[in-house]
Amino acid sequence: MANPQNYYEILKVPQDATLQEIKIAFRRLARQYHPDLHPNQPTATEQFKKICQAYEILSDSELRQEYDLKINTPVENYQTEPEKVYDQELENTLEYYNRVIARNPNYWPSYLKRAEVYYQLYKDSSVLEDCQTILRINPNSDQAYYYLGLARQRLGYTQSAIDAYTKAIQLSNQPQFYQHRGLAYEELENYSQSINDFRIAVNLYQKNQEFHYVSTLQRKIDSLLKQKEKTEKQWIKNIFEHTLGILYKFISASWLIIKHPLDGLLLAFMSLSKTQALMIGIIYGLMGLVIWNAIVILPTLNKIVLGLCSFVLLPVLSNLGRILSRSYGHLASDVFLGGFTSLLISIIFYLNLNPTQLPEAVLLTLTVILVLYLGYNLKNGYTQITNLPRPIAVFLTFSILSFMIYFLIVWL
Repeated sequence: MANPQNYYEILKVPQDATLQEIKIAFRRLARQYHPDLHPNQPTATEQFKKICQAYEILSDSELRQEYDLKINTPVENYQTEPEKVYDQELENTLEYYNRVIARNPNYWPSYLKRAEVYYQLYKDSSVLEDCQTILRINPNSDQAYYYLGLARQRLGYTQSAIDAYTKAIQLSNQPQFYQHRGLAYEELENYSQSINDFRIAVNLYQKNQEFHYVSTLQRKIDSLLKQKEKTEKQWIKNIFEHTLGILYKFISASWLIIKHPLDGLLLAFMSLSKTQALMIGIIYGLMGLVIWNAIVILPTLNKIVLGLCSFVLLPVLSNLGRILSRSYGHLASDVFLGGFTSLLISIIFYLNLNPTQLPEAVLLTLTVILVLYLGYNLKNGYTQITNLPRPIAVFLTFSILSFMIYFLIVWL
């Protein structure tokens, strides 16, 4: 039987690919094949598993080196049957917990067990839903935050995953929480934090006499120390990142939004750290204020109030929605989505309230397109970026669009 694809072929990168190239390839393919994003593709789950397995090996320098030595070794009797049997067992377990939850929908440990099964089946959106349900019933479940972090990290929301792991750590000092937060920090190339978390995990594993994890983590720490030293020597790059880095991130995030009209906002957010998302959200909000100020028919005070209200109120609404639904999230996501939304709103009002040479039909068409684009990004942003439940996201989107259209009609 023919050998299976090697990991480089699965990620579609050359064997001499850099770590950054491997990360980019993984994120691109993860979105292309994630079963939650493509429920109608029957082969998506199997392909996504292969992608995750390939990334797990190739993103670790030591595991990758071992793999490279074995890459040309013939593989005999390659079988996928055991995997299929295991998946069927998981599906049976899932059915069992579905029945248990149907009988007692308020017993949160059943949701946790089901979330574990969902995670093994690569059904990350279902993991997120069950974790949110657990946290509504029991806000102090460290395991719910842990699985929330695992699912969000695999979906590509690395910074949000770190926040979830941090909540888990605050509730319980478990070594696996530090280990996975360290892996998330490594993805963001925050090597100091990653090394620190791995060292804490090593100490806790030793204390628990779980020595089989210690040697692997210690090798990872040594590898990261070398990588950190190499990175610190690139002082010119560091100067650029600290002075012009936010401008570069702003341009690249904005280009992603323009280049990918349907999911560009999510891709842009995923490419940013929490601080970068916060800063770029503020920049979008300030741009909106400038555009409001350019609307000549409105008094200056009205322009300032309207610009500030749209920029401040939108993050407040998403934060309030999370409080009411007991959902997990952070200020940076609220400000990022709020800033972008307030910028779009200001553009819509500017086009309609300022004198223009555009034909009325063209202006109307452009306005309708922008309003639909705003609604689409608001709804998706609330669910995917600020992590609001779908009913609240739909309600807020409908309310914001209704108020905006009302004022447009009144002022026109």
